[in-house]
Amino acid sequence: MSKKNIFSSIFLIILSWIVIFLAGVRYGRQVEEIDQYYMFMQKIQKNLLQEKEAPLKENQDIMVFTIKKFDACGFDLPLPEKSEVVLENKTIDVKLFQRLIFRAECGEKKLNLSEFVESKKLEKVIFLGREIEVVREKSYLHFTFKHPEKDIWYYFSVEQDIFPIISRSLKFF
Repeated sequence: MSKKNIFSSIFLIILSWIVIFLAGVRYGRQVEEIDQYYMFMQKIQKNLLQEKEAPLKENQDIMVFTIKKFDACGFDLPLPEKSEVVLENKTIDVKLFQRLIFRAECGEKKLNLSEFVESKKLEKVIFLGREIEVVREKSYLHFTFKHPEKDIWYYFSVEQDIFPIISRSLKFF
């Protein structure tokens, strides 16, 4: 073998190790994000159960989330399996342990926050990768949002503990 072939072989081996290393690092980041997401959901579940002041039973320590599709408003999102969903025209109320945790209303015209809440104090948060203005009232965040592709406006009222789950997992169709 000539020196050129030896150097080429060594270079390819080193290059392949670098590619494998980088792929492993990216995979590790994805696993870490998923792990953090599930840890966060368990934290929220414990907070909701503690506020209800119900003792945990052995089979009640993990809250199962299922994807619920809301055709009337064109989105789906994961909700606790034991949640109660009330659909009325284009209004969606989600209750968990008789407590409202999520409300959504949708329509073709722009919805103003002043129609739903009295407070005028606005804060900025990130929702679906965009900065939006929200009103914080008691333990709820209220905000309006436009569908990314269609001409549909939404009003959301979300319990603060649930907001990170909704902002990460709400899917429009």
